[in-house]
Amino acid sequence: MEWHDRASCRDHPSLPSDAWFDLKNAVVRAEVRAVCLACPVQPACLEWALGMPGLDSGMFGAMTATERQRERRRRRKAAAQETRQQHRRVRQREYNRRSERLRRELGKAETPEHQRQRYAANPEPQKARAAAYYEAHKTEILAARRAKRQKAAAA
Repeated sequence: MEWHDRASCRDHPSLPSDAWFDLKNAVVRAEVRAVCLACPVQPACLEWALGMPGLDSGMFGAMTATERQRERRRRRKAAAQETRQQHRRVRQREYNRRSERLRRELGKAETPEHQRQRYAANPEPQKARAAAYYEAHKTEILAARRAKRQKAAAA
């Protein structure tokens, strides 16, 4: 059984079959859209209609021809943007690899072995830096916390 056979518009009792193509009347268009939105196969219908660019009239998947054209354009733009971002990420990754390899060859970068040794000595350097900052600025931090609590209590 195809999705067409389960569509609500197939033999709708209150709307004539040409109502899906005569969309100039706003009331009829709203009724047709309501039937489409309640249809169990609306997503499949919409995808089918979006795949048929020559379908330039009628309501399919709760969208008019103009709305479907806008949706196709939006999807093309989104796909093109995603492709550009993927290419940009690939280029950046290649640049980083070449740069790192060159830095290692010139002796300017740590080797993976040095990185492992450094991590083994201090596995969480950010936590160590945060703890050192807290110890250095402990009185200021505690004073700010007290002021904040007093301000909240006064309000």
